[in-house]
This record gives sequence, structure tokens and C-alpha cells, in this order.
Amino acid sequence: MKYALFLIVLSSFAHAHQDTVLKLNGNKLVGLPNQYLPASFDESTNILKIKNRQLIFAKCFVEKEEFDIEHGIYASWYHRTPYNDLANYIGFKTKKSRFGLVINLDTLEPIPFSFGYGQTEAEIECLSQFKYKKI
Repeated sequence: MKYALFLIVLSSFAHAHQDTVLKLNGNKLVGLPNQYLPASFDESTNILKIKNRQLIFAKCFVEKEEFDIEHGIYASWYHRTPYNDLANYIGFKTKKSRFGLVINLDTLEPIPFSFGYGQTEAEIECLSQFKYKKI
């Protein structure tokens, strides 16, 4: 019985997911795989660039949320079961939320999360004001 319990606990750890912490070197985002390069985030203009896409963060977000850049730009492009339906993402922690703002790495669309930014109607409305374009 103890052996079976040990295997169950061990298998649950095997499926644990860990995000990759990204670093900012100037405006350059370091730590993403080649498929998402070049990548940058300009803190002064609040513009995220991934490959040939650009996202300008909405004023309603920038004015109310404080980025916690020092502790939190993270990403995942390698998650598996039970996260298969989760898009590859980049996240920006804020001082108000451990998970902060989560953005689809492939489309640069913000993803509302029940445990991050996008929980309230006002936050969902704010997410619709982010400006996206191909560059």
C-alpha cells in the first residue's frame, strides 16, 4: 500500500509544470526559444514585440497595475497534459497579482485568467483595449 501511494505521489510530481523565467537585458527579452525571436519589452512605452508581432499595453492596464519586472516575466511553450489546451504564453507579474497578465505567445492576445488579470468585467474590457499589430 505504501508503495502504491508513493507511485501516485511521484507521478503527480512528474506532471508538474514549471514556467521559464525570462530576463530583460535592456529591452531584449532573453530566454525564449528561436521560434519567438527577436523578442523585446520596452518598459517606457509598454510595448511587447515577439517575432513579427507587437502589442501595446492598454493605458487602463498600465495606469492601474504596477509591473513587477524584477520578479516576474515568465513563459511556457512546452507544457503537456493536463495543460494541452493551454496556449503557449508569456506572463508579466504585477504587484497586485502573482500571475499578473498572461499573453498568448503566438498571437500576442491577452488571455483573461481566473487567477490573474481578467477576472472582472472592467479588466476584461481593459484587455480589449490592448493594441496588436503585425510588424
